[in-house]
Amino acid sequence: MAYQTTPRSVLDHEARSLSTRELLGRALKLGSLLVSKEVELARTEIKADLAAELDMVKLLLAGAVTAVFGVNLLLVSAVFALTDWMPGWLASPGSPRSCWPSAAFSVSLDGDGV
Repeated sequence: MAYQTTPRSVLDHEARSLSTRELLGRALKLGSLLVSKEVELARTEIKADLAAELDMVKLLLAGAVTAVFGVNLLLVSAVFALTDWMPGWLASPGSPRSCWPSAAFSVSLDGDGV
């Protein structure tokens, strides 16, 4: 079996010529550089995550507003459907004597009986 040698880099030759104190100083310098780069990367990732979360909150808010509008349109269409059998003002959920439970609940909060 033939022994293969790997080519040595310039750093290996340079590192061999340095003293222990210089090697430790270089290791500390590179370690602090690594830590500072990791902190910078972590800050960048946090900013990106916060931006993504803010976009999600905006989309959820838009969805909630759309859902409220949808429920409102369903109630309006129910009032229009009930106008075949009763007047529109009586079919609306806001009238105190309507058949809707929400109106009965709002009247009961006022203290008046239905």
